[in-house]
Amino acid sequence: MDAWGSLPNLHPAVVHFPIALLPAALLFDLVCLLRPTWTWLDRGAAALYALAAAAAGAAFWAGSEAAENLPQLAPAARAILDEHQDLARYSLIAMSALAVLRLALAWREHDRPRIGGGPLRWILLFGGFGALALLATTADHGASLVYRQGVAVQSNAAPGTSHP
Repeated sequence: MDAWGSLPNLHPAVVHFPIALLPAALLFDLVCLLRPTWTWLDRGAAALYALAAAAAGAAFWAGSEAAENLPQLAPAARAILDEHQDLARYSLIAMSALAVLRLALAWREHDRPRIGGGPLRWILLFGGFGALALLATTADHGASLVYRQGVAVQSNAAPGTSHP
């Protein structure tokens, strides 16, 4: 057993963070539109976008490491893995750009008593939903690798027994 014990592949452990943090950031942003005097919520949304981007970076890195250690895959699984990696790269780029712009917007408005509702805020909000759609497609490809293709699934059953 290696130093990581029963968790040699970190990808499944970190991949859920961007999946949870990005919708939370979008929810904060939507509430900001309804409560423009809650400036603390604006800062929270910006922080959540930054955390989501950082988590996406960690998931991308962990996934790249995991992919290097996979055995030979069937052609269908290899095609899905390649698409998953490309989608993950695009998701990371989109979420990173969104985080930088959202942090800049929060910084620009940090001393205002109300949250602005200008066009940049709306563009970033719609961009956030686009990034969420991209992230969901990436996650779907990852789930397909595990649940349909059986990639990186290890059976703990004794030889000759079946799973319930």
